[in-house]
Amino acid sequence: MSENHYEDLRPLDIRCTSSDCENGLHCFRQTKKMAQANVSRSGNSHGLGGQCRSCGATLVDWSRVYKRDLSDVAYTFTALKYELIRHYFWHIEIDQKAVNHARRKGMVGAVSVLRSGMRFLGGEY
Repeated sequence: MSENHYEDLRPLDIRCTSSDCENGLHCFRQTKKMAQANVSRSGNSHGLGGQCRSCGATLVDWSRVYKRDLSDVAYTFTALKYELIRHYFWHIEIDQKAVNHARRKGMVGAVSVLRSGMRFLGGEY
C-alpha cells in the first residue's frame, strides 16, 4: 500500500441503501421522513418501522433489537443479517494487520476505538 493507504481502496459495489430482496437481503435505513411516518403509524417514539425500503417487508422487531439484551443476542445477530450492508460487513474477512492492531491495543483499547467509531456512525454506545 502507498503512504496514503486509502488511495488503494476500491469503492464497494453496495451502498447503505442497497438491497437484494430476492435473495433475502434488504435495506432498513430510514430517512427522517420515513421515520416520522413510522412514528405516526406505530405510535412509538422511535419510528422503528422495520420495513425494507425497497420491498416493504417487515422482518425485524427493532424494539427488541434496540433493547440490547445479551440474553437475546441470537435474535439480534439473526435480525441484523437480513440487511444487505450489515450482511456484507458481517462476512468480510478481517485481515491480519487489523487483527494484530487489535491485539496490540488490547480489550480496553479495542473498546475505546469501537465506541468512538459508533459515535461517529450515530450510535450511542
